[in-house]
Order: sequence, then C-alpha cells, then structure tokens
Amino acid sequence: MPKIYLDNMEYQLTINKTRNRGISLKFYYPNEIIANANYRLTNDFIINQIFQNKDKIIKKFLKLIEQANKLKFEYLLSDQKIWLFGKLYEIIFSKDYKEIFIEESKIYIPVNLKTNKKYLTTIRQENIKYLQDMFNEILFRKFNNQFEVNLDFKNYRSRWGVCFHHSQKIILNTRLIHLPPNLIEVVIIHEIIHLIVPNHSRKFYLELYKYLPNYRYNKQQLNHYHMLLDKRY
Repeated sequence: MPKIYLDNMEYQLTINKTRNRGISLKFYYPNEIIANANYRLTNDFIINQIFQNKDKIIKKFLKLIEQANKLKFEYLLSDQKIWLFGKLYEIIFSKDYKEIFIEESKIYIPVNLKTNKKYLTTIRQENIKYLQDMFNEILFRKFNNQFEVNLDFKNYRSRWGVCFHHSQKIILNTRLIHLPPNLIEVVIIHEIIHLIVPNHSRKFYLELYKYLPNYRYNKQQLNHYHMLLDKRY
C-alpha cells in the first residue's frame, strides 16, 4: 500500500480503478485513504487531485480522530470494549461461559467467539428481536399500523437502514444495536417516512419533522456514531 504525505502526516493510499466517472474518496481512521477512480485516470493525476484537496482531507481526518476518541474506537478494534444500546461495556473473554452474559458494565463472552470478531455477529443476531419489537412498537404508536412492512435485517457498512418504497420493504442494519435507543428510533422513523415519500425532497423533510421535530439535532447525534459502520468493526 503506497504512502503519501500531507503536511508531513503519513497516509496509506489505495487506488481502485472503476468504470465510474471521476474520483471518489473514502477515509478510514486513523490514516487510510481509498480512492475509487475511473480507469482512464492515471495514478499521478489522482494523487495530484488529493494534494489539491489536502486541507479538506486533513480536516476530515481530524474529525475522524475526534470521533474515534469519543467512541473509544481503538478499544473497539482491539476487542476490549463494545457499545450496546448506547452504553459502553468492558469485554471479558472467558472459558467459563458458554453463552454471552452481561453484568453491570461488563460483558462476558465465550473465548471461542473472539476469533475474527465472531462475537459481534453473535450479539447483533441475538438482538434482532429487540430491533424488530421496537420497529413494531413505533409503527403502532407513531403510524397506527397504517403500513404493512416487509422488515428485514442486514449488516451494512455504509448506512443504518434502507427503504424500498414500491415493495414496502425496510432493511435495518444489525449494527443499530450499538446506538442509544432514541437514535434507533430516529433511524426507524426515517425509513418509515420513506414509505410515504421515497426521496429526500422538501416534502420528505416536512413529513419527517412532524414526527421528529428535533431531527437536525438527532442527525448530529447520529453522525457521532458513524464510525461504528467501519469495515473493520
């Protein structure tokens, strides 16, 4: 993986050639840049574009570092801690437990689930029922069960949920279990509103604010947890 330096800071750069137009950049904590660029563009041109936008890129990484510190992200990646419903737990891997067990601020996990972070998949799958019940409760309480929704769950790395308007299908990210319940509700309501308005037009937000009058603040809170969508977690 080649390295580049922006203002004396070292970054790991990966260039992927695609058939998409132009260049799109993705940034991963602490110092990884992934450039997806049209196959006709030379590497020198791509790198030059990165240098021309170095101030914005450095600012983006400073924001990632700030977010990582708040989320204790290094501890998450090293299997020392985990967020569950907005609360941070210390992870203890143990041979004495056959199932995952939570006690106060600690979560005890069978040691065999540590390999390849299998415990994350297990915990997310075990809590799908909670997300499903929460969705049904909101659908009843806020929308009087006016929609027949085909609800599904997936482990997404770029979004908290998605709505397929025409098929009345909503898919929620299993990673939602890491968020505080009030933010899970924000995501669920957002997706249900897409059953009414499929796009992010002005009409959509007018409808959304009827149910979430503090949505702008809610969105800012949600952004603090965006790093939990990281491909390594």
